Amino acid sequence: MELQPSAPPTQPGVKVVPLPSDDAVILGRNVTTGITDSGLSRHVLSVRSTQQTLSPSTPQAVRVEPAAIKITGKLAAGVRTSGGEWRPLSFGESAHLMVGDEIALRLNPARHIFTIGTTRSAAAPGTSQSTASPHPRATTVPATAAHPKPTLAPPNSKRRKVVDGAVPAPSPTIRLGPYTLPALGIGTLPLGVTYSGGGRPSVPDAIDLIHTALRKGCRFFDVSDMYCAGPGDTHYAERLLMRAIREYDGGSLVDEVVVGTKGGMARSGQSSHSWVPKTFRTPGDLKRTIRESHEAMELGDRPIKLWSFHHTDGYPTDDGCQLFKQHLKAVRELMDEGIVELCGLANGSTAHIDAAISVLGKRFVAVQNEYSLYARAADRTPHRKSATVAKSNKNNTLEWCRTNGLAFCPTKALGGHPAREGKVNLAENFPIVQQLAAKKSVTPQVLLLAWMRHQHPQILHIVGCRTKDHLSDYLVEVPEVRFTQAELDQIAQLPQFKAK
Repeated sequence: MELQPSAPPTQPGVKVVPLPSDDAVILGRNVTTGITDSGLSRHVLSVRSTQQTLSPSTPQAVRVEPAAIKITGKLAAGVRTSGGEWRPLSFGESAHLMVGDEIALRLNPARHIFTIGTTRSAAAPGTSQSTASPHPRATTVPATAAHPKPTLAPPNSKRRKVVDGAVPAPSPTIRLGPYTLPALGIGTLPLGVTYSGGGRPSVPDAIDLIHTALRKGCRFFDVSDMYCAGPGDTHYAERLLMRAIREYDGGSLVDEVVVGTKGGMARSGQSSHSWVPKTFRTPGDLKRTIRESHEAMELGDRPIKLWSFHHTDGYPTDDGCQLFKQHLKAVRELMDEGIVELCGLANGSTAHIDAAISVLGKRFVAVQNEYSLYARAADRTPHRKSATVAKSNKNNTLEWCRTNGLAFCPTKALGGHPAREGKVNLAENFPIVQQLAAKKSVTPQVLLLAWMRHQHPQILHIVGCRTKDHLSDYLVEVPEVRFTQAELDQIAQLPQFKAK
């Protein structure tokens, strides 16, 4: 298919696709347009057939997602990056666009209407912003303020593979308080700590990786005041992450992106293993820690959207979580002051979850506990009474989150430090995972992350990525994996592997 570009539109505030006569596109004609400003996340290009014989429930649509154009109807398309060559797009593909790039569409077999403009919120995948009529005309959508709540799932670049007997896919989004977010977030631990032999990415490389994640639709980032190289480097990752978000696209996504940070741990050295619990002696100590993160992130009048207790393990539960509740009330006071919007906890038990809900209600929204094929306590029912300290009793926290409408962010989902250091290997430890991954043409890591979301749709992944290749595998391929119920059960029944 040969695609010929045309001059991009220049009308301020509204981007209009140039159309042939009568505002309709006839079979076989080409239509091209250019992206002329940087507000890609606020633009929707929609296509609806004008033939009334098509089912209203299956409109053909093309959408400009965050920095991406996704083909969701049966039409041919092409994309040309600035100064590059035209590349065809197939049904189901995405192309990530930058300012100055062009897209071209060749429609087949029906007549279609195109509109493109700034919208208050994006259409759901496979739907259109326009309404078909017997005699439609191309229209523009007036410019409005960007919606602060992102609703788009990460763009996918591969055609979804059909699996006979596949179970329904989990929702690509998840609720986090008032926010609807893509269920694939990014953890920034690898950008802040220094690993033996590998150090950490340079600031330009780390910012480039964060920008790539934003272009691919990521809208949730996990960080901590102690994601750093050790004492004296506190708040490194918080500052780096917020700088990257502010510098991306002129800061247009600052209000859309949700950053969750944590406090309650300390670093005893520069090793990535050098973590020690930080004890808040008084509620005032806790408040001071949160305010320091707020200042380091340079949020100004904006609140920390999600602040979590990093070491909830340290709060005893045998007295009804009295100390923990005192500190939760301190967080609630900061919420009332506008310093914190939402609260979560990491490394805690069901007793801690209940305490947080009792104090904060709907403003408590997330739990971050270890969960993988190497650590399965989170999806197991407890067999004994609560311990004084929660370390031995994180059982059943996944079910607690599901019941209470909380997001669950699994840590060490792919094995954590032991996997990074070669002490465990997903493919070797679980051959069935390797076999299923090969069958579906994905890595064992991608397969496992997809399996976890199928089993527990309340999961909000926070996978740490050090390279853009890993980032692409994660954001693009995980949503594409489909399972039969038998395959899901095969993995669920695997025994927990203990590293030697």
